[in-house]
Amino acid sequence: MKNIDLSKTSYPNVFSLGKLLISGEIRVSKSSNKHGVQVPRFMFFSVTHRCNLSCKGCYAKSWEKGYGLSLYQIVSIINQARKLGTYIFVIAGGEPLMVEGLLHELSQMKGKHISSIHKRHIN
Repeated sequence: MKNIDLSKTSYPNVFSLGKLLISGEIRVSKSSNKHGVQVPRFMFFSVTHRCNLSCKGCYAKSWEKGYGLSLYQIVSIINQARKLGTYIFVIAGGEPLMVEGLLHELSQMKGKHISSIHKRHIN
């Protein structure tokens, strides 16, 4: 049987995720012990109610217009949570990419336990 060099396959993504989970669990455990509280492993938060789509059945349509966090607030929340040990973030909306500069800011955090944003629409 031929040996496969895993570094040249799609497996590095799996290994990166594994490293993220292991290092994240270590950070959560240390921070929980230090602060005497259970630090959440992940954070799910909506950053805006704005959306440029009209998906059937989407709950965002019924939201009050005008709600939204500033880019500064979003980055600040993520950084504060990261300091506590949170290592997985789900950034939702509306459509989070309507927050100008968000994708750029998140890309700058890539080495800081934020890997990507995914949003799927079902019409």
